[in-house]
Amino acid sequence: KNLQRKHSTAYSPKTKTSMLRKRRSSSDGSFTTDHHNNFKNDDYDGSKGKTSNIPRLLIVFLSMIIGAIGVVEYWNPKSLQDFGRGLEAGMSEASVRGALTNGNSSSSSDQVHVIFSTDCSAFQHWQSYLLAFSAYQVKQHDIGTVVRIASGCGEDEEKAAQKWHDEHIANVFGERYRIHFTPHFSSVKDSDGKVKGDYKFFNKPFGLRHWMANTNINDNDIVILIDPDMIILTQLNGDFSSQRDVIVGNKKQEKFKVEHGSPFGQTYGFGAQWSTKIDLAKVAGADSPSVGISRQDAFRYYPVGPPYLATARDMRNIAEKWSEFVPGVHKQYPYLLAEMFAYCVAAAHLKLPHQRVDHLMVSNVGAGGEGWPFVDEIIKDESTNVCEFATFPVSSKSHAIPSVIHYCQRYMLEKELFSKRRFNTNFYSCDTPSLTTYDNDFGGDQKTDLKGKRNAFMLCAITSMLNASLEHFKNNHCSR
Repeated sequence: KNLQRKHSTAYSPKTKTSMLRKRRSSSDGSFTTDHHNNFKNDDYDGSKGKTSNIPRLLIVFLSMIIGAIGVVEYWNPKSLQDFGRGLEAGMSEASVRGALTNGNSSSSSDQVHVIFSTDCSAFQHWQSYLLAFSAYQVKQHDIGTVVRIASGCGEDEEKAAQKWHDEHIANVFGERYRIHFTPHFSSVKDSDGKVKGDYKFFNKPFGLRHWMANTNINDNDIVILIDPDMIILTQLNGDFSSQRDVIVGNKKQEKFKVEHGSPFGQTYGFGAQWSTKIDLAKVAGADSPSVGISRQDAFRYYPVGPPYLATARDMRNIAEKWSEFVPGVHKQYPYLLAEMFAYCVAAAHLKLPHQRVDHLMVSNVGAGGEGWPFVDEIIKDESTNVCEFATFPVSSKSHAIPSVIHYCQRYMLEKELFSKRRFNTNFYSCDTPSLTTYDNDFGGDQKTDLKGKRNAFMLCAITSMLNASLEHFKNNHCSR
């Protein structure tokens, strides 16, 4: 370094050379490629047109030694073989690096891993791209990884999904955007082990457990489990100390940071049903701490859903018990929310009461316990048009905003409708036209009630984010 510093005052492009070496990133321990330029040194005499090669050769020699040390330290023979196999299999260099590092970090600072569970259908394919785009906009990758867990893909489906991910996500958003494949988990079996149905949400606990078993992350890291039909508006992390940006689900905020023994979760409206509709002793055992939990505590600490936040150590334990309990819960309650009830049972069994927070999500325009008070404050602000505010990119500078939009409902105002079930699964294509946008004053009529204005916020935000992500897709993958 001293030699390069000393001999770099007379740089000339004509004599610039490039050396390629591997380095380990200080942020996430992954391998990237650096080009280090060798500069003409102070011995260069422009008037005579002569150079001395000795310092330059010395620099080259020292750089080669440093590079070789880096290779020896971070790339063992097996890793090099795996790297080669990955490239031969058609994976991008970025994806191979991500697979080899498995999210492991050499940094002393804790990482945040945002993960979401999908299958391999086209329906969840476009949602995954939109989620990744929204994460990219808030720089979620600056503090950790964003991982799609794809379960139950056939061999051809997995190859196609990996190729598409490499080309359109990893190579554009970066190697911290990853995809992890798991076996098929959604089969419902009878007492004899025969398949009698399918419950796709089994993929969530079992996929989480599979990812954690095959990923080397620090116990202190934070794992945030969200749903694929979510749009991230603010960077997700484990800090809830800002009074301006937090709405607590309990009467009093007891925790302010995700730590061991202190998980957080978004409030959902099923209350204590997870304990009253399920025979907990049959699911978790008669001696399970979940069995003796009071009705008050069952309601106060456990009716949570995505986003779930916990340290990796706690989330790993939850994933194990969640996967163990969910078949029994579904057997007693074979309906939507079965896997969410099972999460509550697992958390209570492990004595992991959650700090419920409301602001992490807006979804149902008529529901309480969500981040709607933030949106309602925007609506009340006469100097702000709701639709204009909700247009990409949504900023939290002037108003606090929810962390994610969960577009699992239908949103309607006047003649406008958005429903994910009706959306074009081939939206991310070079031939797709942009969606029709709304005027800034859409939903601003005084006759529009509160629900209508909330619908306007959702329609404008979702449409705007879809159009922005489509433009980004075309700019990177479509010839003009």
